[in-house]
Amino acid sequence: MTLDGPVEVPDAPLGPPAAKKGALSPFSYVNDLSYTKRGIFKENNGEQYVPFLVNRSFSFHKDSVLYANEMNRLSHLDRELQHDFYLYGIPKRFRKGGWIKPTKASEDILLLMDFYKYSMRRASEIISLGLLTPEHLSAIKLQMFRGGNGDEAT
Repeated sequence: MTLDGPVEVPDAPLGPPAAKKGALSPFSYVNDLSYTKRGIFKENNGEQYVPFLVNRSFSFHKDSVLYANEMNRLSHLDRELQHDFYLYGIPKRFRKGGWIKPTKASEDILLLMDFYKYSMRRASEIISLGLLTPEHLSAIKLQMFRGGNGDEAT
């Protein structure tokens, strides 16, 4: 409410937010193919359409994973054909995309990476297999202690 009277608030549309004009990303195509079904590929000549990212996005959902697999198998097809396959083949549904993100390395993994110059993969294998005891790790921490204000070796 304002001094002029009540303020009318328009109803928020359901579904994904609309893409800004001229600001298309590969994910705009995924939203269009799975939910809005407007066919923005033809409007923009498919300039930012990246088949790999679209296939990857659809591979995260149970109802579209087989479509994504088919397009991966037929990756030699033209981009417009791939787009049309998704546009007319996948049922309309809001699919919230969640990309798998890497996990952060623990303090012990970072310690092994620094001390032995291991890769993240190798250091996490050493930790997960339990090849180093807590005593070994504390000895490495003491050796790697660099000193400084407020830092204490534990």
